[in-house]
Amino acid sequence: RWNERDPNSEFHVIPGAGHVANLDRPDEVNRLTVAFLRLPEGPRTQRDHD
Repeated sequence: RWNERDPNSEFHVIPGAGHVANLDRPDEVNRLTVAFLRLPEGPRTQRDHD
């Protein structure tokens, strides 16, 4: 899993969602995405690590 390799990532299981979670549970996906983007340190890119 990606989150096991990247300490800045998050992994969430969204109940009731299949392979296209953003279509199956759009409100939950949006809530998680906005919460991640609002983290104080912000999402970091590979460039930030160089």
